[in-house]
Amino acid sequence: MYCPKCGTYMEEDSVQCVNCGEPVVNEQANQTNCNDNYYQQSAGTYYNPQPSSSQSYYQYDSQVKQEQMIEQGYKDKLSSANTLGILAIILGILFSPIAGIVCGAIGISKLNEVPDFAPYTPMAQEKARCKKLNTLGIVIPIVLWVVAIVFMFIAIFAFGFAATSAAFY
Repeated sequence: MYCPKCGTYMEEDSVQCVNCGEPVVNEQANQTNCNDNYYQQSAGTYYNPQPSSSQSYYQYDSQVKQEQMIEQGYKDKLSSANTLGILAIILGILFSPIAGIVCGAIGISKLNEVPDFAPYTPMAQEKARCKKLNTLGIVIPIVLWVVAIVFMFIAIFAFGFAATSAAFY
């Protein structure tokens, strides 16, 4: 099994992590379903790709292939969410803030289809990076909109004030 905090490999009967000292809860007590590769923790349900000790070789091989296919599907979703995040930022800055916001929202909805992985794993880090990218794709166009509206009001008031003062002379 792996430490839920730092990801270090530990023996099955370990009570605390040898690397970071994090107390470890027995996975069997926290099972949420029949699949041995998911475990519950206070922050959510995490995927643990380690084999169960009660599986035969053929069951394990079949399960590994299935998990690889599922993981590839998650990687594809993360890749498309990453692309949508970049596109959202570019569209939001250069072209249309609405298009940027829509792309960012679609990217976040794709990220919601990917489960939470154990912390500090590459998939978890990729998901967090994609979420930040898509959030920026939503926030940047909104901020630019607000700045444009503020400058527009400043220009209207400045022009209006200049036109009014010129009329008196």
